Amino acid sequence: MKEVNIKSIIINSEEETLNFETKGKYNQKGKTLEFFEDDLFVKIQFSNKQVIINRMNEDYNLNLIFKLNKVNICFYQVKSLGLEINLKTLTKKLEVNDKYIFLEYILYNDKEEIGKFEYNLMFWE
Repeated sequence: MKEVNIKSIIINSEEETLNFETKGKYNQKGKTLEFFEDDLFVKIQFSNKQVIINRMNEDYNLNLIFKLNKVNICFYQVKSLGLEINLKTLTKKLEVNDKYIFLEYILYNDKEEIGKFEYNLMFWE
C-alpha cells in the first residue's frame, strides 16, 4: 500500500458542508483506501460499479454500500448501547476512477428518508 493525500467533502440536504483532509494508504491493485478521520478508522473498497464505506471506532460501526440506481441494505451498530440498525442507501450518482470517488445518495431508516448527501473523495500521491 502506498501513502496518499486524502480530501473529503460531504454535503447534506441542508447544504451543510464537512471538509476533511488527511493522509492514508491506497492499495491500487485491491482498490482500497484506509485512513483515520479524527478517531474513526475509515476503509473504502471500490470498483466502477460499487463503493463500500466502513467507518468504525470503539463506539460504533457503520457499513454503507453504494451501487448506482440500487437500494442497498446497510448496517449501523452503536456498540455502547448494543443497538443495531438497518439503513438503506439509494445511490443516484456513482463516479469512480483512480483518483476520485463521487457519490450522490439518499439515506433511509426503514422507509423514512434521513437525508440526501453528496460525498466527494479525492486522493493523490
